[in-house]
Amino acid sequence: MEVQALNDPGRAINSNFSCHLLTYLYRMGVRQAYGVIGGAIAHFYGSLSQSRIIQYHCRHETGAAFAAVESYFASNFPVLVFTTTGPGFMNVLTGVASGKSEGAKLIVISGATSSSFRGRFAAQETSCYTYTADFGRKNSLFDFSVCVDSVDELSQIVHRINMGFQKPEGFIAHLSLPLTIQKTVIGPPATIRLSTFYPSAPSDAALQASIESVTQKSCVVVVGYGARHASKEIIQFIDKLQVKVFSTPRGKGIVPEKHPLYLGCTGVGGSENVVKYMQENTPEVLLVLGSRLGEGSTYWDDALLPSHLLIHVDIDSTWMGCAYPEHEILGVQADITNFLQSLLPKIKIIKPRVTDIGKVNKPILKPTADGKVRPSYLMQCLQSQVVDPTDAILMSEVGNAFAWCTHLLKFNQSGRYRVSPGYGSMGHFTAGAVGAALATNKKVVAVIGDGSMLMNSEVNTAVQYGAPVVWIVLNDGAYDTCEKGMDFLGIHSIDLPISNADFSQIAQGMGAVGLKIRTEGEVQDILAEAMQLSQPVVIDVLIDETEVSPLFKRFENLSLQSHPDHVSGWEQ
Repeated sequence: MEVQALNDPGRAINSNFSCHLLTYLYRMGVRQAYGVIGGAIAHFYGSLSQSRIIQYHCRHETGAAFAAVESYFASNFPVLVFTTTGPGFMNVLTGVASGKSEGAKLIVISGATSSSFRGRFAAQETSCYTYTADFGRKNSLFDFSVCVDSVDELSQIVHRINMGFQKPEGFIAHLSLPLTIQKTVIGPPATIRLSTFYPSAPSDAALQASIESVTQKSCVVVVGYGARHASKEIIQFIDKLQVKVFSTPRGKGIVPEKHPLYLGCTGVGGSENVVKYMQENTPEVLLVLGSRLGEGSTYWDDALLPSHLLIHVDIDSTWMGCAYPEHEILGVQADITNFLQSLLPKIKIIKPRVTDIGKVNKPILKPTADGKVRPSYLMQCLQSQVVDPTDAILMSEVGNAFAWCTHLLKFNQSGRYRVSPGYGSMGHFTAGAVGAALATNKKVVAVIGDGSMLMNSEVNTAVQYGAPVVWIVLNDGAYDTCEKGMDFLGIHSIDLPISNADFSQIAQGMGAVGLKIRTEGEVQDILAEAMQLSQPVVIDVLIDETEVSPLFKRFENLSLQSHPDHVSGWEQ
C-alpha cells in the first residue's frame, strides 16, 4: 500500500460508529468490500453503501472472502469483508484462512449479538456463549480480533489496524460489531491521527554473513511469492554474481522464465530438471527469498538442499528453516527488496557470464482430428493465446488444473500467475478471479476443475458487476485427482464420478457467455473469441482424462508420508 493513501481524508456521511470506522479504513487504503448482507450487519452495511468504499454483494460468504483475497493481491490495497452472524461468519473463515496462508491484508467486519441478548439463544447467536467465541480475540487466524463493546474503543482499533496494514507481511483483522455499536452516534472522526510504520532494515551482521557466504561459496537462489516485489533486485543479484535461480509455483515469473540463469520451477507441477541440476551441481549455499519451502514448493526433497548453508530471508521469521529443521540455517528477517538493495552495493565480485544451462525445448503439439482435448495441448494454446500476447492475470485452481498450468505455462512477468498450493482450497480461484478482475479492470483467466466449479463460484456476481473473467473448466466428469490419488495409495475401487454438468449452459443460465470445446480443433478459435469478449465467459472443455497428470509426484509424496517408517519426509 502506498503511504500517501493515508492522507486521503475520505468523507463522513453521518456520525455513527460505522461511518467513522469506514472513513478511517478508506484513509488506510481500503477501496473495495466483498460480502453478503444479513440482519446483524444491517446498520454497518447501510453506512458502507454511502461511503467511498465500493461494495460488491456476492452469492456466498466464502466466495466473497476469496474475491477479497485476490482483490488484495491484484491491487496491493487492503480489502474489507463483511458478513452477518452465525453461518455467515463461519462461511467466511475458509476464504480468510486461505488469505492468511497467502499473506493477504484484510479487515473482516462481522455482526455480533448485542450484549443484553447474549446467552439467551438469539437467532444465529454469535457471542462469548457460542462456538464463535474464540474469534472475538487474537488467534491463529486473525492477527487482531475484538468484539467491540464500546464506541470509545475506536481510536485503539484504528491505530492497531493502521499499523498492521503498513507492515510488509500479511495482516488479517476482525471486528465483531453488535447492532447497537454499529449505529451509535459519536463525535467527529478528525480527532484520531494515523501513525506511520517503517520496517527495520537488515542488520550489518546479517549482511556481512550473507555477503561472505554468497561470494566465497557456490550459490543457488530460490524465489518464492514473498519476493514478488523484488523482481528487479533479484535479477540484478543473479546477473551480478552469475548464479542460477529457480522458483516455487507461486514464484513463477518473478525472474523471467526465459532468463538464461533460470532453472525452472519446483514443487507441484514443477520440473525434474531443477532436481537433476541440484544433484549434479550441489551448491554450498542456497539463498531462499520469500518462500517457506513447504511441500507444495519443494516436496521436502533433500536433493534441493545445499551442502553447507541455507540462508533464509523473509519478513516473517516464524517460518525460517521450519521445512528443513535439521539443516544449518542463517535466518535474516528483512524486507527482501531492502535486503538486496543493501547487499548489492557491497558485492564487488563479478563472475563470468553463464550462457548455457541446458534447457530443453519441448516439441510443438499438433491438434488431433477427433477425441477429447489433451490438457497439454490446451496449455500450449493458452501460452500462445493468453500468456504471450496479453497482460491477463492467469489463475489455476488446486488439482490437475494447477499441476498442468504450473508444469507447462511460462511467465516472464511477476504478478501474472496466481496459485495456492499451500492452503489449496477448492473454489479459491473460481471466486477469487472476480476480485482480481474488479480490482484491476483487467482480463482474468481462471483454469479450474469441474469439481471446483460446482463447489463454489461467483459467475453471477461477475455478471452483475461486469467483471471481465474467463473461466476455463477442465471437465473430465470426475474428482479425478482424488480418484487417481486414492488408487495410487493402494485404496482401490474408489469411484468418484460427477454427473454430467454442462458448464456452458449453466453459465448462460446465470447471464454469462457459455462456450464449449469438444475437440482440439476448436481450442484456438474459442480461446481467441473469449479473450475478445468484455462479458464474463465460461468455457467448458471436455478433457482427455487419460493423459497422465504432473500431479503424480504429489501422490508419491503422500505415499511416503503414510509409510510406517517415515521420519523426515523420505524413506530411511
